[in-house]
Amino acid sequence: MDGLLILDPDGRVADVEGKTLEFKRDLSSPERPLRTIVAFVNSAAGPCSRADLLTTIGLSDAYGNYRRHLLPLVEQGYLARTIPDKPNSRFQRYRLTDAGRAHLDAVAGDAE
Repeated sequence: MDGLLILDPDGRVADVEGKTLEFKRDLSSPERPLRTIVAFVNSAAGPCSRADLLTTIGLSDAYGNYRRHLLPLVEQGYLARTIPDKPNSRFQRYRLTDAGRAHLDAVAGDAE
């Protein structure tokens, strides 16, 4: 019956379940990606690229994902750009600030 439309008695198309499941990551709360990104940058040997950070939370390196998840961390002061006067540089990397480190410590303290 794949590919066929099934009609309700009223003549409307019935909602039929498919054979595939789709799992989506819950990023509705900014706190989960924040913890993951800040912890990743803290454990990295040095500054990380935008692609590395977005991949860490399971997202593609798209501008919308950057704007939604990384840019707020930069604006809040948790992450800092390594080239602050050129935010669009292809060599741009992000490092953890003291405020980000303090936030990570506070979140880790709440978890214990």
